[in-house]
Amino acid sequence: MTERITEDGFIQSHIDGRTPIFCFLASSIRLEGTIVANDLHALLMAPKDASGDKDLILIFKEQIATIVPVSLQCSTRTSARHSGEGSAKRCASRGYHGT
Repeated sequence: MTERITEDGFIQSHIDGRTPIFCFLASSIRLEGTIVANDLHALLMAPKDASGDKDLILIFKEQIATIVPVSLQCSTRTSARHSGEGSAKRCASRGYHGT
């Protein structure tokens, strides 16, 4: 039997491992960085090249379309040519899908 991955388990594994991720929002915006903390309704994310706590981003979970680890090599070149939504669809089978 395969182990089912939960939202909290997926997010916590990326917090613990400080894994760089792409976070695609429902508005087709793509954010890149690491998840610092989470709770029932939101994530706290440090953007790539953040220079301290002042640069942290609060993201409400209801606005997240997909979270994909950067290591899965979803092409940033593809993301630049197409909307974030299209990129999220191509990467959807590799990451966590928000509600």
